Amino acid sequence: MNPKIFKRIALILWLLLLAFIWGYYLFNPEFFKAENLALMLSKYEGHLLLVYTIIGVLRGLTLLPNMTLLIAGTLLFPDSYVMLLIASVFGITASSTMIYYFSDFLGFDSFFEKKYPKKIDFIKEKMNKYGVAILLVWSFLPVVPSDLISYVSGTLNFNITKFVAAIIVGHTIIYFVIIFVMGLWNINLF
Repeated sequence: MNPKIFKRIALILWLLLLAFIWGYYLFNPEFFKAENLALMLSKYEGHLLLVYTIIGVLRGLTLLPNMTLLIAGTLLFPDSYVMLLIASVFGITASSTMIYYFSDFLGFDSFFEKKYPKKIDFIKEKMNKYGVAILLVWSFLPVVPSDLISYVSGTLNFNITKFVAAIIVGHTIIYFVIIFVMGLWNINLF
């Protein structure tokens, strides 16, 4: 199959997936609450950690917030916070890396370089200078979408080793705080 056709099919399928997931999200927000997600996942009792981790990896393709999955994890694994932290950091790292390469595969870099060459050059310059710090801060802030910086990093061909390291460090810190603070006080945010 022609690589261009394959990429277009992949892009169309991804956009259809996004439209379906976000349409469902807008019309059924209750489904995506942490408690409901935890209840749905609890049905996979024997393989719960595996299912949780797979969803964490694939969630990036949907652009849905990761925080709901993390909070659902605190409900699913109330006695295994270290395991939850490891599974969650693995999931976000794998998801972010997949997104990084997916953006390049779909040709976002060529598209944005042609459409916005000056802006891309400016962003590349800043990422080359401050990229690790930007990624660390971005990963650490739970209110900004991690997936967005992953797409940007992939589009800009930011150094993959630095990218992964910053994702791991930033998310480990914020996930540790969220998991253990919620567990310590038995807080349920949603």
